[in-house]
Amino acid sequence: MSMNSRRILVVEDERDIAQLLALHLEDLGCEVDTSYDGHTGLARALDGTAWSLLVLDLRLPGLDVHADPDADRARQRAGSSAWA
Repeated sequence: MSMNSRRILVVEDERDIAQLLALHLEDLGCEVDTSYDGHTGLARALDGTAWSLLVLDLRLPGLDVHADPDADRARQRAGSSAWA
């Protein structure tokens, strides 16, 4: 798969960090979608979109990504090689 065909979801509550990640990924030719809260981001991760990569902040307010069943489903759906 070429870099320009990759769809990436960035879930990060710090807008500056999320926007910087998106900017650099877009410069590489990736299509990037950004979510600024964990629950919305997990819903996007599980909405049926064929994400190439999920970039998920592990310390999102109000969400324990290690214990939340939706986070676990998103991780399983993405596969270990596509979880950052």
